[in-house]
Amino acid sequence: AFNKIDTLHGWNSKHQLFTKNIKQQNERNVNALDEKIYELMSDLHEEVEVTADRFDRVESFQKKAALVPISAMTGVGIPELLMVVTGLAQKYLGDNLEVHEGMGKGTVLEVSQEKGLGTTTDVIHYDGTIEKEDKIVYGTSNGVKITDIRALMCPRPLEEIRLDEKYERVEKVEPASGIKIAGKDLEAVVSGAPIRTASEEELDAAIEEVEEELESVEFDTQRQGVAVKADSLGSLEAVMREIEDIDVQKAEVGNVTKSDIIEVENEKPEERAIFVFNTQVTDQARQMALDKGVKIFQSKVIYEIFENYTRWKDELKERQKKEALNSISRPAKIRSIPDHVFNRSKPAVVGVKVVDGILTAGSSVMTLKGDRIGKIKSVQAENQTLDKAEKGQEVAVSISNATVGRDFEEGDTLVVDINGREYKQLRELKDFLTA
Repeated sequence: AFNKIDTLHGWNSKHQLFTKNIKQQNERNVNALDEKIYELMSDLHEEVEVTADRFDRVESFQKKAALVPISAMTGVGIPELLMVVTGLAQKYLGDNLEVHEGMGKGTVLEVSQEKGLGTTTDVIHYDGTIEKEDKIVYGTSNGVKITDIRALMCPRPLEEIRLDEKYERVEKVEPASGIKIAGKDLEAVVSGAPIRTASEEELDAAIEEVEEELESVEFDTQRQGVAVKADSLGSLEAVMREIEDIDVQKAEVGNVTKSDIIEVENEKPEERAIFVFNTQVTDQARQMALDKGVKIFQSKVIYEIFENYTRWKDELKERQKKEALNSISRPAKIRSIPDHVFNRSKPAVVGVKVVDGILTAGSSVMTLKGDRIGKIKSVQAENQTLDKAEKGQEVAVSISNATVGRDFEEGDTLVVDINGREYKQLRELKDFLTA
């Protein structure tokens, strides 16, 4: 699969069939694609001694590997990719297919509720024999479970389907087939999980096989981090394989519920997030996420989840830095305005003009000689409390532990006293300093 052809500048993705799509491109894009393909053909030949060509130019698939140009984002070329894979499998792998007797083997496609049957699971049955008297051994998020088969059903032929009877009950099925199984306690089955059907004699072997398959798709998780939810084990595995430098505390199949929000609501701000691939979010969970400040990244395209998360995380860090900047003292020079002393001490309240820099509440001030005066408790203008005052503004400030006439005089110039810790923080936040 030769992916990302949509990234060629000006590529037209009107048709999903590549063979139609290529005819819609201008000559420059056709040539650009050929150049990329020729580069890959050369690399394959030099590195692994494989002769390849674009699939629609291959005369013998026994002599050349087929390169199918596709776009995973727009779907261009996917039909041809499936066609080539299917055709090659039918042509060259048919004689290798073997069906074994004994234990039935399959993979869960979907779990659903059927009227009159309760919980059922749709299964791709690919090996062994499944009989109604067998036990079902299946995978769940919490390990292996066993139950009885209540009903074993196959889809009716198309010409026999009626709205109320889509399935035919059978006693036994042979592979390969798509079947529906009804049974007790199937609610915990997860899509993509392995399933086995076995007699009492084969039960231990069936349990061991399912356990081994589940262990093969276990994921490394941490005590803290984001949560990941997907519609099937295969989807979950695909998401987890792409995750880099992100701690994950929970990776499960199923819809996002309130319990998932609770899991992450107390994490670090950048980890109060849930990645949702190809599955749903309940209304209650979505509302709780809004209330608790948990961010949900939901998409049917994996890379969109990571792109959106990275963008959000960068924006979050920028907001955090700006908030941090507001909480520390900023370099500033102020001048006391004559005849604007509203209170001489405890605290001193005077009118000042910001000569330079940005004045924030909580800043310590000193004289130009370095004598410490006190700390600015508040900054006000027109009876409104301000977070900061910028160069040129005239405001009223209250200064604790200072007395006008003793510590400084009307008309004196004062500067903000920046300590070592604040200086270090300012250096780290220098990109956000505007004045």
